[in-house]
Amino acid sequence: MEKTIFIATGGTFGHIRPAITLYESIRKEAKVYFIGAHLDKNPFFDVKLPSYSISSANFSKGFWRGLWRLSKGVFQSLHILKAEAPSLVIGFGSFHTLPPLIAAKLLGIDVILYEPNRFPGKVNRFFARFAKKNFVAFEETKGLLKKSAQSVELMLKASKSVNREELMQKLGLDRAKKTVLFYGGSLGAGLINNLAIEVEGTWKDEIQTVVITGQADHERVKGILKHKAVFSFYKPIEELLLIADFAVTRAGAGTFFDLVTTSTPAIMIPYAAGIENHQLYNARYFEEVICGGIVLEEKNVLEEFTLAFEKMLREFENHKTKIQSKGMTQECSIIETVLK
Repeated sequence: MEKTIFIATGGTFGHIRPAITLYESIRKEAKVYFIGAHLDKNPFFDVKLPSYSISSANFSKGFWRGLWRLSKGVFQSLHILKAEAPSLVIGFGSFHTLPPLIAAKLLGIDVILYEPNRFPGKVNRFFARFAKKNFVAFEETKGLLKKSAQSVELMLKASKSVNREELMQKLGLDRAKKTVLFYGGSLGAGLINNLAIEVEGTWKDEIQTVVITGQADHERVKGILKHKAVFSFYKPIEELLLIADFAVTRAGAGTFFDLVTTSTPAIMIPYAAGIENHQLYNARYFEEVICGGIVLEEKNVLEEFTLAFEKMLREFENHKTKIQSKGMTQECSIIETVLK
């Protein structure tokens, strides 16, 4: 009998991308569904994939309203899981996955968790003690969970078939210049967009920029950087990272793995208002272990960025080699585990 598996995900591209990676790896061996809060409205999720969209809340708009939405999501999840009878639910973190994890626990269904960030989120920290297995992307994350965990590598491999010259010509870029990609993550970042605008007037002619703004800020930035390659969103992002000499990014889990996968040197500006400052932990790891730079929002961003970028320019020849030598550890295969 074919095994049925549910993948609980949602939220940002950093949570959804590894979930889809796993789906692509196991979909021929099992019957697989996605489940998560508001998947039907999530711009980073392909609604053509087999999925169930449910309710949930992170309590940011009040306790009682959050409790009502969470309870609604749990009842929805109970109904769905009873009907499909999966043998396993795999959670990828964030409050979007909380209802199906609660439902799975109530129904006695096995749960496996995957944590993409260096510092685990609240949902995975709480549910780790109940999970059959816990998997983490970072070795250091193990000690932050209430139950033992194993490190795994779970990221999309960047396409090596990208023709750099053809793509640069298509985007109107000069092959003789250094290319810097400003990328604020799946939702965009006004601070990074503004930084791209500010440095435009200070950089020499041998440096050119590509900017991914996010939907909300696209028209404004496009209007200022009229002659530049400016996009609201670009897919696959690996293409731009493979033609970029450097990147300026946030420090979400998805961006982190994109940079490592494509061996792209980067200066990270972690989102200071992020939940429990997860991005700072990711950025510190990238700076210390993978090799890159970091700029904190609370400092003079333009001044700090200029110093960090000048340092990276001086050390440019070493950076890609260093990144390529810093592979992420893998103790076991999550794919083999879920298909047992």
